[in-house]
Amino acid sequence: MPPIMPDPPPAFFGGSSVLEGRVTDAETGFPLKDARFYLGVAGTTDGQSGTGFQPEREVYRTDADGRFRVAGLVSQRYCLDAEAPGYLNFGGVAQEAYGLRTPLKDLRTLPMLRDLNRYWFPGWNEEHPAWHLLNVVFPETRSGQVTTVEICLRRGKLLRGRVQSESGTPLEAAIVEIERQSLDGYKHVDNAWYSRQLRPNRPTSTDPSGCFQITLHPALRARVRVSAPGSVAHRCVVDPLTFEGALEVVLRPGRILAGRVLTETGEEPDSELRLSVIELREGGAVVESTTDSEGVFSMDGVPPPPALVIASDQYMGGIAVPLASGNAPLELRLRSMRPIRGRVVRADGKPEPGAFIYQRALLHTSEGELQLDVPSSTPGVIRNSEGRLQAGISMYATCVAHSDAEGAFEMKTIFDQDGKVYLSASGRGFATADRMVRGWFDVRDDLVIRLSQREEPKVSAAAPAPSEPAAPRDRWTAILTGPDRKAAKQLIDELREAACRKSGGHPPTGESERPELIPVFVSALEGRDSEVQTQAIQALAYMNHVDAFEPLIGGLRHPNSTVRYYAVMGIGWMGRRPDHRDRAVSRLREILEQPDADFDVTLHAASSLVGLNALEDPTLFLRSLRLRQGTEALAASALAKLGRRDA
Repeated sequence: MPPIMPDPPPAFFGGSSVLEGRVTDAETGFPLKDARFYLGVAGTTDGQSGTGFQPEREVYRTDADGRFRVAGLVSQRYCLDAEAPGYLNFGGVAQEAYGLRTPLKDLRTLPMLRDLNRYWFPGWNEEHPAWHLLNVVFPETRSGQVTTVEICLRRGKLLRGRVQSESGTPLEAAIVEIERQSLDGYKHVDNAWYSRQLRPNRPTSTDPSGCFQITLHPALRARVRVSAPGSVAHRCVVDPLTFEGALEVVLRPGRILAGRVLTETGEEPDSELRLSVIELREGGAVVESTTDSEGVFSMDGVPPPPALVIASDQYMGGIAVPLASGNAPLELRLRSMRPIRGRVVRADGKPEPGAFIYQRALLHTSEGELQLDVPSSTPGVIRNSEGRLQAGISMYATCVAHSDAEGAFEMKTIFDQDGKVYLSASGRGFATADRMVRGWFDVRDDLVIRLSQREEPKVSAAAPAPSEPAAPRDRWTAILTGPDRKAAKQLIDELREAACRKSGGHPPTGESERPELIPVFVSALEGRDSEVQTQAIQALAYMNHVDAFEPLIGGLRHPNSTVRYYAVMGIGWMGRRPDHRDRAVSRLREILEQPDADFDVTLHAASSLVGLNALEDPTLFLRSLRLRQGTEALAASALAKLGRRDA
């Protein structure tokens, strides 16, 4: 099959080097016909920033033997990618393998996972565990020579579905894309979290009957976005472990919103600005765009009112206005960021040095308070555990400060509401109840923030009246174990986030400050929804709290194998505590002695024992490599810890 020449042709054609190879199934070794092969120019990076990257362009479709040959290339280092229907994007597979093989201590000096497939790091050498993989991802060509690579693609899970309008008309050429898919948790190094987000497969489009198919990672929850001209985009989270059937999407009609953003003095901005429209209802849409360098914008698929239009910039300020009906052009004038100065003191009036102060972006709207947050795996607008509407947007503004030795601080604020902003302040170290405060404060030059005066939490939409102090836990339990699956999943997501917020990443490095939620998660394990059960046991594991140890041991007897899997994970982490190690090791060894235990659970128990220096036998891990059931990475990691060359 001849190569595909993009129009215009990439600048890397015009040399005498050749790149050739084959794309195969990673499990069977069979060649993959019509796989798409992409090629771009690799940039270089120092581990923090990179230059010279040129995005990949499709340049070949493999032949019946899975082969490709690209001739006439300029001699340099390239970045490549490949995809085939039903298989995972090679870039995402490479990211996952690179992250698992890279020692934790090296993440401070090596490129982040999101930069893999883009930037070559000169510090890589033959000593790196992923050296062979890196030379496939970044092949280097030389004048007059042929460079050969072998690309192995892993099978994914096909997501099929159909897109139609509210009238039932199939929508052709609607775009279906995976916005986000990430591993569960983060790597934590020296007080910094390194995201393990993986590159998804490229977007696809619907056929004349509105049908589509796209490949998902078989073990990662994916945020899927479906859009079409003149329609409000639809976002949803798909868990390939539990989702069955086809995804039916109905797109609502949207409108075009056009206008211009100016500075507070009426001048053109000196850079592009981020613009967001947030539909003010639970489950509402979030539409984002950017202005051009003159502040002009045009957005398609904007939802109807009530909605809020937000523009922001780190230096020029922000503006938030209600969306009006009609199609008249909108002019927005940014409100400059307002300075706030003051001191942080303890309950006894003494200064608190090193306190952390940040502004939580809360806005008063016609539908109540709206909390702005960073984009997350949760799509659209949700109602959080405090009863507020919450939306994740890409807001170019960060308002934080630290107090000096005298407790003094100065920071700039954005989106002040009638001269007030919502601040959260905490003392140095862990934020305990007597060393933090949050609430509305005046924007002024002599503000005094006194710690230990915590704002009374709002009653969430799912909680009863404050006159029933013991009722919230009972109400939450009723929702988590009740028939309303949507409400249960939303609540368990919020409770898990609240419980694990202070415990670190993966594995957890701190201890949860919400032990009162442990009985709620235990009750959720008795519910009927497997996803709620999984989220509950994950919360107990990642809380890393001593009071969760007994519930985790109880989780080993749960009929859901996924619950047992995460219970093993949590027990392994608890075993890092000297006072829990012996009992954790004992429980994990009991699993190895159970002949009818699930292999995945048994393998993770063995891996946890290796992490606790309580197991040296490699038999289970070698068996995993032979079976090739998707547990090879865990087995290889354990073998590496044991110093085995089999890794």
